[in-house]
Amino acid sequence: MIPIIDGTGKGYVAQVDSDNRLLTKAVQISEYDLQSDAGKAFNINTEFISFTGSAETPIIYVKNNAEQDAVLANFFIGTGNPGGTPTEQGLIKAYFNATSVSGGEAFSAANRRAGAPETFEDFTILRHDNATPIIATYSSITPVLYQTQAAPARVFGTIFLVLAKGQSITITYTPNGAQTVNIYAGFGGYLKPANGG
Repeated sequence: MIPIIDGTGKGYVAQVDSDNRLLTKAVQISEYDLQSDAGKAFNINTEFISFTGSAETPIIYVKNNAEQDAVLANFFIGTGNPGGTPTEQGLIKAYFNATSVSGGEAFSAANRRAGAPETFEDFTILRHDNATPIIATYSSITPVLYQTQAAPARVFGTIFLVLAKGQSITITYTPNGAQTVNIYAGFGGYLKPANGG
């Protein structure tokens, strides 16, 4: 048997056990952690927005215009004290590729690595604004996320949704009661390397 020899010329050889297994030592991290370290991971947060009513309302819209896939690794949402009495818990839904999107207030993603140059300008990101609410058509689309949301409460979860170039996601909230609600929502994620590495 020919041993595996170090190609740098320092004379190291690999250690193999009695079952012919190559012994290695490795540090395992997630792709999310790796891309955060590389300055290719982002955080999108509406911060608190407020609206009144009981209808399903779009609160955030994100579209990926970049060449690389955008991986949404996690999702979070938080609600403040409601201004009225809900008939039941609020409801969160997420839809891929809503159509006829207009209105909303544009804002930017933050890089998860301080000082990194990537600004994620290829994303279109909108949040609800009472003066110009997000208008979108999604009634015929099956939600990709569907969960209740108490108020006040905060929820954080791993989702791993992927937006290829030109794809989008819209998050809506139904308060279930004519009330004023303060709410924020967003995603943590990263741009998938074009070469897969």
